[in-house]
Amino acid sequence: MLFKFFHGRPLLLKMILAITSLLGVVGYLNMPRNMYPDVERPQVTVITQLPGASALTVAQKLSRPIEQELYAISHVRDVQSTNKNEVSIVRAEFNYEKGLDAALLDVNNALSRVRGKLPPDVPPSSVYAVGGFTSPVMVLALSPKAGSGLTLAQVRLLAENDIRTALVTQSAIANVEVFGGYEPAVRVEFDPLKLARYRISQAQLQDLLNKLNRDWPLGTAQGKDSSLTLTIYGERADVEALRLLPLIHGLTLGDVAELSLGHAERYSAYHGNGKQAIAVAVMRAPGGAVQATIDDIEAQLPGLKARYPNIEFAIADTQGELIQTSNANMVEALRDAILFTSVVILFFLGNWRAVVTALVSIPLVFLSTLAILWLTGKELNILVMTGIILALGMLVDDAVVVLENIERHLGELHEDVQTAIRRGTEEVLFPVFVGTLATAVVIAPLMFVGDFSQQIFKHLILAVVIAVFTSYFVAVTFIPRLSAFWYRNGLPPKNRLELFMERLYQRTLAPGAGLYAGMLRFAFNGGFFRRMILVIPAFMLLVFSFKTIIPLIGRDALPPMDTGIVRVHAKFSANEPVDVAENRLKEFEARLMQDKRVQRVHHLRLRSGGDFPRLRPTAGGGNSHHHLCQPSGAQ
Repeated sequence: MLFKFFHGRPLLLKMILAITSLLGVVGYLNMPRNMYPDVERPQVTVITQLPGASALTVAQKLSRPIEQELYAISHVRDVQSTNKNEVSIVRAEFNYEKGLDAALLDVNNALSRVRGKLPPDVPPSSVYAVGGFTSPVMVLALSPKAGSGLTLAQVRLLAENDIRTALVTQSAIANVEVFGGYEPAVRVEFDPLKLARYRISQAQLQDLLNKLNRDWPLGTAQGKDSSLTLTIYGERADVEALRLLPLIHGLTLGDVAELSLGHAERYSAYHGNGKQAIAVAVMRAPGGAVQATIDDIEAQLPGLKARYPNIEFAIADTQGELIQTSNANMVEALRDAILFTSVVILFFLGNWRAVVTALVSIPLVFLSTLAILWLTGKELNILVMTGIILALGMLVDDAVVVLENIERHLGELHEDVQTAIRRGTEEVLFPVFVGTLATAVVIAPLMFVGDFSQQIFKHLILAVVIAVFTSYFVAVTFIPRLSAFWYRNGLPPKNRLELFMERLYQRTLAPGAGLYAGMLRFAFNGGFFRRMILVIPAFMLLVFSFKTIIPLIGRDALPPMDTGIVRVHAKFSANEPVDVAENRLKEFEARLMQDKRVQRVHHLRLRSGGDFPRLRPTAGGGNSHHHLCQPSGAQ
């Protein structure tokens, strides 16, 4: 029915193929791009701090009750905790059917229930979703330009306000984290002699500050016809207002302390490309596209550089180059597959029309597959491109079978062109459809096997299934129309190239093909025993492969990939301040930057209880050094 419908409507067929090809080009240019799809199970990390507590106390007082409450959540798969001085990090992993949003909601509810079991002075826990999307898509290193007069504390202040706001308001950017020390703070330095003169203890002064420097809602005054909300506004927003903050006996805070706008104690430090800097890490949303996030960042960078000419914006880390390289490599693999397929067809069939047919039908199927994937909201990643490339052999099979059968009707049965096209196509309609359906039926269940395998295979298999059915449509509609053009003047004789390839085939592979055909005739012309002679050796080879070969190969969830990135983690004593660790690592960083093969270097130093990228908490104690080195031109 499909062939008859479109064979009599060539204009409709041309319009459909032209529109789908155009949509395929648009889809290829606009589809979300990632290296791999998000296949991680829903994970939630809970970070709780208990100032002054040891790791053992943190484990007993914080992690244990939180773990017990999280284990009671439905669909929880695993709960683990990492305990260090003052900080508890509990990670909960859920099954896929839970969903990330539901996992976050249930974890927050569990923390509300367990709050009464924790020490009363514990601040509220921080809850973060964890997955592939939590790795920064791009890290910007912001540092003052030479001679600008800016300090890192001022750069941090600008980064946390204007620069972060400019980035986080973009549609593809989910979150922006600023870290690297120099957190803005008002420094209050007490004069102990003045405190003693006015008989004020430091504890008493701290208590006064906590009470006075805040807004106090008093309640509502209800009148006959109206109501009025009463609030005491005591919070001070700047340094001068804080100096005038009244204490006791007519004293102000400026009478007993020196106030200045500076930065808090440094618990972290960041270096990007050999310079001490403030890091701005940009994250995408769960399910968001890496390339779309990078495009939004790059669109904002020129405006930010023009607005802040005294700040140097450097890219310290980015996933963009890896994404672009992987997609370019897959396109090159697709190109090579088309070329090798054409060479194989020419060698085995000795028919240049079959080669041109493949060269035309493969791009049609490729673009049509991309159009369907784009219209259904799918993304472009390595698995999708791999699925399309795997389907190339099946695409060529359908087209060549139809074309060869039409040539048989023209050459052997001596039919006219229209009759040969009609009968030649109708004869293979059912076998080609059954082959396409069998391929889909065999591989489609991999999309529903569940757990991690399903999350991986559904992207690859969906592309293959769409491609094979698209190839069937092209084979039974477009190939007959193309054959009418090839054979409009009848079946032409073979040219020199075709005759040369045919002779080469007869001299090389034809004897082996004849032997194989003889084995098939021997098996099918005999009884059950002859068929088993052919089947049993193949079955034994399969069993041997499962027993011997597969164990030697090994197993892994995903193949390792050389990204050209080296990560180094180093630990220092918990008693060493950030400055000491920073100075000890400068020489190592300088040596790396001297290597011409190194493209970018950035590293982060952390201490417990301090400023750190909240979606990538450190799990070690003391100072932790995280160093990333990316060689230039890495594939």
